[in-house]
Amino acid sequence: MNYLLKNILIAFLAFLTIAGLFALTSETGQKLKEISLNQLVDQINQEQISEIIIRGEILDIGLKNGEIEKATKEKETSLTESLKNYNVDSEKLKLINLEIKEKAD
Repeated sequence: MNYLLKNILIAFLAFLTIAGLFALTSETGQKLKEISLNQLVDQINQEQISEIIIRGEILDIGLKNGEIEKATKEKETSLTESLKNYNVDSEKLKLINLEIKEKAD
């Protein structure tokens, strides 16, 4: 009976250690700053954006300083069309890596 208790305790501690390491390395709990399309346009024109990942209407925006922000685009139009309507400089838009990924559910 003593060996059984010892094995259960070791398994429990191993589980806690693995769960703790996973919690420390997981970034899913990170709350992203949400910005408007007007703010996105200003950041593009100031060349602060390095990449935009498009997931349906959700935009994950990578800044050159390493921060990540989030915005929502208009449903009816493409992102590039919306940005042109907001008078984004097309030369500055070419500097941004645009990536389209599957819609997150």
